[in-house]
Amino acid sequence: MTRRRTIQAVLALVALGFALIPVFQANILAPGDTYYFTNWDRHSQALVLSKIEQDTTGEGSSRFGLVAANPDPDAPYSTFDGLRGGAVPASTSYSPYASSLGLQGWAFEGLYRAGCSTLNCLNTVESGVFSLVLVLFTTLLALAVRRSFGIVVLLSSLVSPWVVSSAHNLYWVPWTWLLPACAAAGVVLARTRRQRIVWIVMAGAATALKSTTGYEYLSTTTLLAASIPVLAMLLGRPVDRRTAFRRSAAVFASCVAGFLVVLIVHILVTGQGSFVAGADFVVHDALRRTHGSAALDSDPLVNASLKASLGAVLTRYIVGWSTALFAVGIGGPYPSLSIGTGGFWGLSVLAVGAVVLQLVREPVRGRRDLAVLVAGVAPALSWFVLAKSHSFTETNENYVLWYLICIPTLVWLLGSAVLRWLRPPEAEPERLGAAASR
Repeated sequence: MTRRRTIQAVLALVALGFALIPVFQANILAPGDTYYFTNWDRHSQALVLSKIEQDTTGEGSSRFGLVAANPDPDAPYSTFDGLRGGAVPASTSYSPYASSLGLQGWAFEGLYRAGCSTLNCLNTVESGVFSLVLVLFTTLLALAVRRSFGIVVLLSSLVSPWVVSSAHNLYWVPWTWLLPACAAAGVVLARTRRQRIVWIVMAGAATALKSTTGYEYLSTTTLLAASIPVLAMLLGRPVDRRTAFRRSAAVFASCVAGFLVVLIVHILVTGQGSFVAGADFVVHDALRRTHGSAALDSDPLVNASLKASLGAVLTRYIVGWSTALFAVGIGGPYPSLSIGTGGFWGLSVLAVGAVVLQLVREPVRGRRDLAVLVAGVAPALSWFVLAKSHSFTETNENYVLWYLICIPTLVWLLGSAVLRWLRPPEAEPERLGAAASR
């Protein structure tokens, strides 16, 4: 590709990123209804607004970037847009949210001070960053793995009630979930060893950035990044299995290192210099979100989550959907075009069935598809298993994890199988057959 064509392609992708902002900020495709879109985890987002409110009014300070307003954590919504005009907050005090460093709170406070002083403005900035990173991520997937795979990931995100509703959220900043995988794609596309090392380090830096905003979903974002070299080997890159897994392991190790750096800083900040005191709080907080004893917390919901069986949690996320899998609103009096609440279960059965049939008919291709399936399912499943308690309580948010790579993988596997069965047999490119057989 010439320099001119490269510049044109980059500009086109940036334009696409900006063009998609209304999807995530204004819900123009309406995969979820207006109430669902507007209120998706507004309680967590209030932690950011409370931080801005506290610093604007001068009511105390915090070592962390997120705080909770008292007595009503959601009170900042009622006066936020009027703070610059002198509106008096209803909050009487603020409590630090010590479960993460809260970098997003500091970042959005900086934007607020720079003039972006309404909630709509802050949400729009967040939607814009997410849109651009999503386009970058799917483009890199198209280049490193396969073009059709990248397209499926992009389209799945645009018609997902969960992705669209979360994209503008100031607490979750979901574009940070995709950055480690973008770096992993850079590892695959790198032409020299030096470039590859730089991208591996970038994967760790991206994970560190994500960790400063919260530890939720870290197993998913790490395995998503580590899966990219493997998917590239299976679907697009003529490299041997050993090389692909070595790159995957390097990305995984870098992500873990990035997380550990932030964790140590968080422990020291929490303990005000005392590693032991900080570690005690962080470990307790982690156990109550994962597999700790029910005696760790007196809150009835948290207590129930710690007692819940892993099977009950997984069942909820596989067959307990309350939203459509995909939906597009066409406006007016007409209902949305959607794949309903049983869509995920049905898609999973069909995709797994297609892989099994492929194993019987074409074992080499079937083994490749099975490996793709495992690589696609593992990232989301890891969080549901490792963070069992969090997954039990946070069912208003965690379904979004399926869309990061799992659902697009199921759609791609099913679609590619159907297309192969509908058209006359053709020779698969030799490099794919060789990659699959190694």
